[in-house]
Amino acid sequence: MSETVREVVADELMRIDDDRLAFVTVTAVDVDSEMNRCSVYFDSMTGEEGDAEIVEALGEHRKRLQSEIARQVQSRRPPEEELAPGETRPAAA
Repeated sequence: MSETVREVVADELMRIDDDRLAFVTVTAVDVDSEMNRCSVYFDSMTGEEGDAEIVEALGEHRKRLQSEIARQVQSRRPPEEELAPGETRPAAA
């Protein structure tokens, strides 16, 4: 499920006309077992300096992203997204 959600979010980011998201790559997605929450990890060419602006832009487009996730995974209620800058999810301790 995580890979499907990653593909949906990445595809939808390409369709969104927002310059702040032009160079954003979705690197990983973790979906919890109940499909209530997901963590979306991203990286960008702007580096850490641009992370806050990207998180803001993603937040503005959250409803659109959730709607597309729900449509493509055929779910009435898509997982709530948590946006996390970083190339990959944190390593397990």
